[in-house]
Amino acid sequence: MKNKLLNLFILVSLITFGLVPVTQVRATEDSQEMYWSLMQECPDVRGDVVAWYGEGFHWIYGYSPVQWGADKVWHVGYDNYVQCFCPKKLEGFEPLFHTGIKTAWLKAGNVGAEKQQDLLAKGWLWLDNGVDVGLLPEPYMARNSKWNCQD
Repeated sequence: MKNKLLNLFILVSLITFGLVPVTQVRATEDSQEMYWSLMQECPDVRGDVVAWYGEGFHWIYGYSPVQWGADKVWHVGYDNYVQCFCPKKLEGFEPLFHTGIKTAWLKAGNVGAEKQQDLLAKGWLWLDNGVDVGLLPEPYMARNSKWNCQD
């Protein structure tokens, strides 16, 4: 208990005297929660539903052409989003996917430039302006993965 109090006192002192920025401490505490929120599995995402379409044409970022199916988007905190798309059959239209596609939308400003480069090297996609897909007018990074959905 003494060690915890001492560590807390030192941290508060460093913040008070401006030696450790508060945003750095907050980012460290929040980063695990932020990444966890993006790793949630479709369709059991916890967050606020911001869009839901039972059927329609949808653009899956990184793929072309648009696809017919159901689409649901959750705000999962930190201006990040999780999108779950499930293709549906439509006469005369051959789906590109025969499985669901989950897109994790990470607001690029939530991570530093070095982490952005690391994520891009791991296959994440860059979007200059989130408005293009219905998000905030800021850069986003996206990661698509498959999920097992039922039509």
